[in-house]
Amino acid sequence: MIKPISLIIFLLLTTNLLGQYRYSKIDAASKKTPKAVSSICDIANYLTHELKKEEEKVRALYVWIAHNIKYDVDQLTTLKTFPSTEEMLEDLLKTRKGICWQYTELFLAMCKAIGIESYRIAGYTKEYDNSISEYNHAWNAVKIGSNYYLLDLTWAAGYMADDKFFQEFTSRYFLVPPKRFLKSHMPFDPIWQLVDNPINNAEFTANDFSKLNRKGAFEFQDSLQSYHAQNKVQQLKASINRTIQLGVTNDLIQDEIDDNYSRMGRYRLNQAIDSLNYGIDNYNLFVTHRNNKFRKPKISDLEIQKLINRAELGIRNADRILKELEAEENDFITRNIKVSLAKMLKNMPIRLSNLERQKRFVAIYLKTWKPIRRFITRIEFLEDPVLKSW
Repeated sequence: MIKPISLIIFLLLTTNLLGQYRYSKIDAASKKTPKAVSSICDIANYLTHELKKEEEKVRALYVWIAHNIKYDVDQLTTLKTFPSTEEMLEDLLKTRKGICWQYTELFLAMCKAIGIESYRIAGYTKEYDNSISEYNHAWNAVKIGSNYYLLDLTWAAGYMADDKFFQEFTSRYFLVPPKRFLKSHMPFDPIWQLVDNPINNAEFTANDFSKLNRKGAFEFQDSLQSYHAQNKVQQLKASINRTIQLGVTNDLIQDEIDDNYSRMGRYRLNQAIDSLNYGIDNYNLFVTHRNNKFRKPKISDLEIQKLINRAELGIRNADRILKELEAEENDFITRNIKVSLAKMLKNMPIRLSNLERQKRFVAIYLKTWKPIRRFITRIEFLEDPVLKSW
């Protein structure tokens, strides 16, 4: 009689061998690329240009990443930071070493280069003994036809033992159906379980997957459509709410919630910065035209009004976002964000005051008979140095 653990190992090895046999030609051609093919886009297109099916293209990407990117064990204790995703990917291709979120971002970028719908998913996993891993994790989903499948490029590349990484390719984590993938990978946000009856964190910990065999009312396809229609702040807020609903049963889940609050603060601050820059750009352009008497170059009354309206839209929208952030007193907002927030709020009253003076000027200027506009002088404008030229 075969013992259960032996049977599991046998099934896993059999699945791996069958997968490798099925894709043997693609695998053989996808392990390496010429040195001249160096960018993400070029690598993705080189690997897939002769392949017809999306499944085959995804397989080529899976094989190349798993064979060419090693897990960077050092980053477990000294996490590298990068100014942007683009610079991170450049470093990844140069060093050929990374951790789970870098594997996922590389796969995303390659899928984007060849037009395949893919996603990055954050969550946590189980060890072989069914205990919860002490580290969070990231993996990918792809849509092929009307179906969603999951992949773990990090685990496909090899395994850890005695704090060392051993590169050993496996097909085990290629295009896994969502219900099967859930046995070892738990997304923080239930939307990424990609099932109609999501399990909660307590059920995952207890290995209770019985709910997956019953029809549920969670329309994850509709949730994904809503996700695509939302801006980044809305996505984060909705994700936080869904994550909390599944139950906070370990520190990894709480860390993800805290990080999402912090990300939301950064995005909102960036929204305020972008809005303020838009307002200031239009304000400065208005001032330039005004100093040139709106004649060099000549602009219409309509364009004058549009400039001041755009300036107001940007500055007031920034002021609204900043005040909302200040009122929340969110403990998850980092010190750097709070410093930037305080500095921007300090300068906002004078910006709004100058804006109001310019608006009053425009209102009077546009009502004035055109032949005498250049001679306008009003006491209420004398305190504005820029307007003294009028």
